Amino acid sequence: MNEITAAIYNLLKNDSTLVGYLTTYKSNPAILSGFQIPEGVSYPRLHIMPVVSDFAFDSKTFLGQTLTYEIRAQVKEAESQSKVNQIAQRVRTLLHRTTSLSVTGFNVIQVLVTNIGLTQSGEDVIALSVFVEVTII
Repeated sequence: MNEITAAIYNLLKNDSTLVGYLTTYKSNPAILSGFQIPEGVSYPRLHIMPVVSDFAFDSKTFLGQTLTYEIRAQVKEAESQSKVNQIAQRVRTLLHRTTSLSVTGFNVIQVLVTNIGLTQSGEDVIALSVFVEVTII
């Protein structure tokens, strides 16, 4: 997990409202990162995907990047679409224009939630993807 992913993870896992919506995995909230989710992780859960895009910009005085992350809120279809909406909206509330994201070694300029969209995760799973742009220098 890189520094920015870790900062997003920590911000999400420290919110008691969001954690209350999720199951646990290895005594932690079911918030996972990486390409694959280990077998046996229950629903509802969050999956922080690897960086979707990495736009670099710089000048003579600084280097900067805008990184886009996809965070998938996933529930079993039987748990209802309102549950996945509730989780995705809480992620949006926590991250959109937050000033609480602290990343060691970087200055976070802005965090924006740019989109929430339906993602097909499987036959009996409903997922909403929350797309988050993090701009750092």
